[in-house]
Amino acid sequence: MVQSADFKANGKLLITGEYLVLHSALALALPLKFGQRMRVTPVAEPVIRWISEDSNGVWLSGEFDPLTFSILQRDQPGDDMLPKFQFISELLRLIKTINQHFPFFSAKEPKAPFTGAIVYIYADYPLEWGMGSSSTLLSLLAQWADIDVFSLFCKVSKGSGYDVVSATQSEPFFYKLLEKECSLPYQIRYEVSQATPGLALRNYAYFGYLGNKQDSVAEVNKYLKSGIVNPDFILRISELSKAICTASSYDYLKETILEHEQIISEVIGKQKVGEQRFAGLPFAVKSLGAWGGDFAMFVSDMSFEEIQALLASKGVRQLFTFNTICI
Repeated sequence: MVQSADFKANGKLLITGEYLVLHSALALALPLKFGQRMRVTPVAEPVIRWISEDSNGVWLSGEFDPLTFSILQRDQPGDDMLPKFQFISELLRLIKTINQHFPFFSAKEPKAPFTGAIVYIYADYPLEWGMGSSSTLLSLLAQWADIDVFSLFCKVSKGSGYDVVSATQSEPFFYKLLEKECSLPYQIRYEVSQATPGLALRNYAYFGYLGNKQDSVAEVNKYLKSGIVNPDFILRISELSKAICTASSYDYLKETILEHEQIISEVIGKQKVGEQRFAGLPFAVKSLGAWGGDFAMFVSDMSFEEIQALLASKGVRQLFTFNTICI
């Protein structure tokens, strides 16, 4: 009898190199203790029953045809939910073009009879936090389908790919995009190297949810239309990525993240979040990922309780230390 198949993928935070990682700047990424798990369980009925749940409960459930992957049933019928069902349907179809034997339960026996399945996905955090909810889904599906995740990623994203790499990493890492060509045959080349965070990141960095989940795909597409980037910025951001990672003192970490913020602010033409939302607070602030959205990093030598109280006054209710959020 075919057994259930289980898969897992880690969430992520991009600490340095946002936007310029697309131009081969060195970026520092942190795989997180938060992530998503997926269980695929065989059933006799000819249907794919899909259930997506996060820490707040089931947010999407319905049924798909196991042959065409068309939507058979939506348990959340609202117009705002239709694109989410359509996205899943399209992902399943794309996987089928990459691996004709999909769907199956075991990559060791891809031709074994497949009737139907319950696909249950659980995120152990509220999905509005972001943390790579899309990239972890791609990773889970690629693991199930026994395909290179980039063969799927390149069909749906213009991003750098660091996030799908992070889904299966078990420690902080540096990421450098070398080449990305998504026309067939797709090609993406990158370098991953170990990153060992210094004492400053471990002791003085805090991560807070800003309450505005960004559409990373839309932000990347907008940025890619913005024009040519000064190569000096790319070089300096790469240097700052290493410096921020290995910083041993509070003062040096603060200095380097503020310089990083200034460069990215100039590149994308946006006001720094520290000036926009946290002006007057006694610590340095660095945006993470797509600016204006999910998370920011706060650097301070104050106590956790003091920082937490100050940020709560600015609407930041979820705050983590390095050790409570990072693998």
